[in-house]
Amino acid sequence: IELDNRNSYIFDKRAYIKSEIEDYDGAIQDFEKSLELCPLDCNNYEFIANLYIKKGEKEKSYQYLENVINKFSDNIDFQLQLYNIKIDIEYDNNDSDRVLSDCQKLIKNKEIADADKYFAYTFKAYELWKAGEYKEALETCDKIQKQDADTDVIRAYIYKKMDDNVNSEKYLNLAVEKDEKKRSKEILIKEFEYSSQLKFDK
Repeated sequence: IELDNRNSYIFDKRAYIKSEIEDYDGAIQDFEKSLELCPLDCNNYEFIANLYIKKGEKEKSYQYLENVINKFSDNIDFQLQLYNIKIDIEYDNNDSDRVLSDCQKLIKNKEIADADKYFAYTFKAYELWKAGEYKEALETCDKIQKQDADTDVIRAYIYKKMDDNVNSEKYLNLAVEKDEKKRSKEILIKEFEYSSQLKFDK
């Protein structure tokens, strides 16, 4: 750093090392220095937010991301990436009301193309499903513009919770047929359970 203090990568590397030894404040400082050099590095905003979570400062993490989102009000594409990060972190921390609120903000934003609202609709469906609002969750799935294999897996899971095994199996089979990656039914279920943190049989 003494030889080249304009290289963001060096600050990133030191931040990673500091986070590994649980020097979270030092890591945040280095990520912030890196962002001064490369302000559109979305990953570093996510790292900082997660470091606040590790410090037990969840509300500060959310507020930090909200401030960054507002800072880039003239860059809707970058704002969308930041919102997706914020929603993901809120979901991981079981803050359902915040997830639904941020998803709704994105869904109602007319500056964002419907095709780019996939993430918001998906996480809204997850939360409605978790709350037992199965009909609303299915209706949310219908609003997703990109109807891919993963969308059909969501439907299969919801129908499973509704004890409708016929439709559940129907949409799982459709997911396998539609999947561009040619994943098996078992792999689709495993990957979806990992990403959604929801269990097919619970």
